[in-house]
Amino acid sequence: MFELAYPWAFLALPLPLFAWWLLPPYRERVSSLRVPFFEDIVAAAGAEAGGGSVILNRRRLQTVGMALIWTLIVAGLAKPQQVGEPITRTE
Repeated sequence: MFELAYPWAFLALPLPLFAWWLLPPYRERVSSLRVPFFEDIVAAAGAEAGGGSVILNRRRLQTVGMALIWTLIVAGLAKPQQVGEPITRTE
């Protein structure tokens, strides 16, 4: 029979959700070149000017993979162990 040595370790499962909600996304400041004719360049390229920082979105597979990895890490920290001798049946 399997038993967990530290079942309270599963209280750490929602920690990534709290970090995702409470911590701001990582933004990196980089130096840039400012030109007075920027609007002309954007119009010639047919693009839209956006904000200064870019926050990359994760794919669904990455999110599911990270959740699975975190769950397996927490399950490993709970230290599953086999209690008692294995039951053998002889006929």
